[in-house]
Amino acid sequence: MSRRIALVDGNAIAFRSLFTHEFLTTKINKKNIYTGLPFGFVKTLISIYKDYSPKKFVIFWDGGAHRKKEIYPEYKSGRKLDTKKMKFSDVKRSLKITRNICKLIGLEQNRIIGEESDDCIATYINNFPKEKFFIISNDHDFFQLLSKNVKLLRMKHGETKVWDRKLFEKEKGFKPKYYAHYLAIVGDSTDKIPGIKGLGPASIDPIFKSNEKPTLDYIYANLEDFEVSDKIKNKISSGKENAYKFLSITSLKKDIILNLKQIEQKPKELYDLLTELQFKSIYDNDKNLELLCGLK
Repeated sequence: MSRRIALVDGNAIAFRSLFTHEFLTTKINKKNIYTGLPFGFVKTLISIYKDYSPKKFVIFWDGGAHRKKEIYPEYKSGRKLDTKKMKFSDVKRSLKITRNICKLIGLEQNRIIGEESDDCIATYINNFPKEKFFIISNDHDFFQLLSKNVKLLRMKHGETKVWDRKLFEKEKGFKPKYYAHYLAIVGDSTDKIPGIKGLGPASIDPIFKSNEKPTLDYIYANLEDFEVSDKIKNKISSGKENAYKFLSITSLKKDIILNLKQIEQKPKELYDLLTELQFKSIYDNDKNLELLCGLK
């Protein structure tokens, strides 16, 4: 995957880092500051740079999910920040520090109020059709973007798995671009999207695996021809309105107006901040500092 652009789902990597290093703290101006989130985030960037040598990094941050919650108010409801010691204000401060580190490195960052990083990443890829990318996130919504130019790095349970279009088709049995349609029917418990009541992978997989273009339009136009039970057909039919509503959420937008801009790298200020945060394993290693300055 050498020389691809690395698109980082900032919130996903940040919160993974938080739970890995939650108790890491330091004192700044006699105040105890939680530093595990930015520390883990920076270490992740260094690790990815060493392993995959991307052309550059671009960081995307969630700006809320206003548009999707207007469509379905229960979207992502019930999610709670389950930390053992940190307060919400501590997390906000940690995110601010992380964004500042990225700024000093000179990384492009983007955050659009009301839009999630997923849709911003999909838009960025759409804006540069000739580039090659890999996305760094555990969010399976990104499966729908897999193509000859796009791969996905998912870091779970201590291992990194690289997904490409061929692996997805082997594992799922249909093309990645239909994954949003699939989720609209079977639902997505992580985002509180119920899908069509009573239908899950066991019921729907045969339809998606046996048809070349299993979009909702195709499924509803050819429902009577599918080799599934009448009970399943009735459920699909009665759930049509909800399926299309959920498709408008599961489908990633590709037309958001982004505000990316080139950022001036500031190595001296970066070193000073890393020192203040006491990230000794990073700033004491000249090679790591060289790598950080090469991330841009």
